[in-house]
Formats: sequence, structure tokens, C-alpha cells
Amino acid sequence: MKNKFSNLSREILFMSLWTFSLCIYAQNIVVTGTVRDSGGEPLVGVTVQIQGTSHGTVTDYDGGFRIANVFSDAVLEFRYVGMQGQAVPVNGRTTINVVLHEDAEILEEVVVVGYGVQKKETMVGSVVVAGEKDLKQIGAVTDLTQALSGQLPGIVSLTSSGEPGGILTGESSTNIFIRGQNTWNGGQPLILVDGVERNMNNIDVNEVSNISVLKDASATAVYGVKGANGVILITTKRGDAGKTTLDFNYVAMGQMVSKIPEKLDSYEAMMAKNEMIEREIALNEPSWNAYVPYGIVQRYKKPQSAEYAVIYPNVDWADAMFKDVGLSHRATLSARGGSNAIQFFGSLAYLHEGDMFEDYDNGKGYYPNYNFDRFNFRSNIDAALTHTTKLKFDISGFYSLKNTNFNNEGSTDRADHWMWAAAYRLAPNLFIPIHEDGRWGAYQEGGNQTVNPLAAVYNIGIRQTRTTQLNFD
Repeated sequence: MKNKFSNLSREILFMSLWTFSLCIYAQNIVVTGTVRDSGGEPLVGVTVQIQGTSHGTVTDYDGGFRIANVFSDAVLEFRYVGMQGQAVPVNGRTTINVVLHEDAEILEEVVVVGYGVQKKETMVGSVVVAGEKDLKQIGAVTDLTQALSGQLPGIVSLTSSGEPGGILTGESSTNIFIRGQNTWNGGQPLILVDGVERNMNNIDVNEVSNISVLKDASATAVYGVKGANGVILITTKRGDAGKTTLDFNYVAMGQMVSKIPEKLDSYEAMMAKNEMIEREIALNEPSWNAYVPYGIVQRYKKPQSAEYAVIYPNVDWADAMFKDVGLSHRATLSARGGSNAIQFFGSLAYLHEGDMFEDYDNGKGYYPNYNFDRFNFRSNIDAALTHTTKLKFDISGFYSLKNTNFNNEGSTDRADHWMWAAAYRLAPNLFIPIHEDGRWGAYQEGGNQTVNPLAAVYNIGIRQTRTTQLNFD
């Protein structure tokens, strides 16, 4: 019996040692091999790593690698910049040769620089890029300059006016700075559209393929003095060989007055005034002459009848002058396609930018409100004339119509300034903005006329600015 247990113990011990030796054998596989590209050239510096661990190596000058302590059922991962990664099961093999193929998506990630394009990973200078996917996420903007705000590091934009269509000179009211303002004379960057120095304010966002911003001296050196404040390179979309694709995009935008200080209305102001008179009457008896009887004060309290609203005005001037929501919208229709010989991209875009002022009928057949309408078009054609000669022919442009009131530009006497001033300091109990019969409200005391801002704006005339631009490249 004792011998039987001894024999059984020896068998168990033998099996344990045999199993243990197998485990050691499985962990001691040494895998060697080479990594090449699709053209048969060896790849240097390819990362070879055991999946799920930090154990790995890199290929040498001849594309060879050697990695020890590999499980027979492990998986080796091969990764290289610009190539599609591969995961290869070992399956007990000691020699593994791998061919890596180029990653088309990574290779397309190029940066537009002076005199051509360059792969992003080879860039030495400071360059940031916004591609087509990034621009699609911009959303509701009417100015391409505003679209760059918050999208690219090192870009700062300042918008000085919310006026539709920018300031009256036709330039954008948004200034853009690269790494801050460095000079006193504006410090605006050089802007090139498809390699030509142009204004970017009237380019539709949906026409743009990518935007490269060159920020430091090493990146902008080829542009000389003009590039001292940075360079913005805008590349528009071009055609692709394949089926023609149509794309329609519509964006609606709503804007509101951000903040206007709250004021007391006529009833609240008179009640506060009477309370102050009551408290100071013992020390200042003449102030009693300004006291308004409570019965009269009650007539200013809302809601009012139509008769009381005219005789005892209680006007919220901000509500009378400004809309709750100002609407703007943009619609774009584009087509892209072509063959191996000819590729094309074409687009039509319409932009309407509205204002925040209420609409009133002045009975004169025109509306001197602020709005801006713009039609953009673009046609980019690439034609392969021969195997060595390629023709690029681009036509682009826009037509815009800007509508404003006829005021004294650049002066504090501008009618729209009166409207903003009225929201801050015009008393609510002076007059109503407009009567039911269309007459404008007015107020006169001691021969001094207080301006009705709505009457001034809607009767001062209309100014329309039309701009047409046509570009051939």
C-alpha cells in the first residue's frame, strides 16, 4: 500500500514538472522578422509590441526586429507613422515578415505652406490647421473671420460692432490677431486665398476646404515683411474624380440683445419720487410742488387703456425699439465630381443678416432698418491637358446689398446712436413712440424738443451700399 502511494506521488510530481517545463517553453519563444513597405523597402523604427503589454522593440536599419519572451499564442502589433497598423497572431511561429501599407487618411493630412503643401508631421515651424470637418462644426456665423474664433490656438479676434455686414466702409468689424497684437498700426495678418492676397470677409464658409495659420518666423519667412504679423492661407474646395455629389446646407441664426440696464417704469418712478418728497417735506417744503397725487399716479400703472396710454405714457423704450430675436440665415448649394480628366466644384450661397431694431411703417415706402444680403458663387475646375500639364481655372465672386438709414457716418449724431441712448436714459413718461394713426410721438417743453429716436431713424432716409466682386484665377 505504501509503495502504491509512493508511485502515485512520483507520477503527480512528474506531471507537474512536465507541465511546468511546457509553460517555460511557451514563454521563451524568440520571434524575428522584417518589416517592409508595399514597395519592398525596409522600414526603420517600426514599433513591434506584444499586444496588452509594454514589452516590445523597434526595427533596425534593415527593417529587422528580434523580440524575446513571446507567448506562442500572443499577438504582435506593428505601428508606424503614415502606415496602417497591423496585429499579427504568433501561432507558435519564430519568424514573421510583415508588409505595411500607407494610410491614405493620414497622408492626406497636409499643411499648406509657402509655395506648396507639406506633410504635417514634417513641419518645423508653428502652424495650425482647420480642415473641412472642423469648419463644418463652426455653425452659425456670417463672417469667416468670426469662424476662426476659438477654433485654432493662438488666434484672437475682436468684434467691435454687431452691425449687419460689418462697418460702413465694407470691411469686417472683426479684427484678427495671431499671438496677440504686436504693433500699433493694426497688426493684421497677411491673408492669401488660393495663393492670392485677398480679403477673407466675403468668402462663404462652405467654400473653404482648409485654413492654415502660420504663426512664427520660420513658417512665414518666405512672405517677407508682409508676413510679420502671421499668415492665413485659405484653400477652397476642389473637385474629385467620381460620381457628382450635391450638398445643400441651411443654417438659421438667432441673436438677442445681451444686456440692457433695468429701469423703473413711469408708475414705479413716480411712487419712489413721492416717497422721497414725503420724507424730506419737513426740511424742504418747496419739494411738495413736485408731488403727484396718487390718483394721477395710478393712471400710469399698467395695464393701461388706449386713452390713458397716450395721455399718461409708460413706455418701455428698449421693448419699443428692439426685437426679442433678430434672425439671420444662410443657405448653400454645392456640386462636386468629375472624371480622371476633369474635376469640378461649384457652389452658390445666399446670406441674409438681420438686425435687432423693430420694424415700423413710416408711410414712405422704404424701411431704413439694418440688414445685409449677399450672394456668393464659385466654380473651380481642374483639367488634365496632358500627362504632364494640368490647368486650374477658378471663377469666384459675390454681390452684396447693405441697407442702413441715411445718417451722419462716424458722428455721435448718428440716428442709431440716439436709439441706443434712448434705451439707457429716455424717460418712459414723455411720449409714446407712434400713435395709432401713424403719427410719431413728440414732446416739447420750454421750446426744447426731445428727439423721438424712432421718428428720427425712420424719417431720415435710406442708404444702400451695393458691392460686386469677380475674381479669375
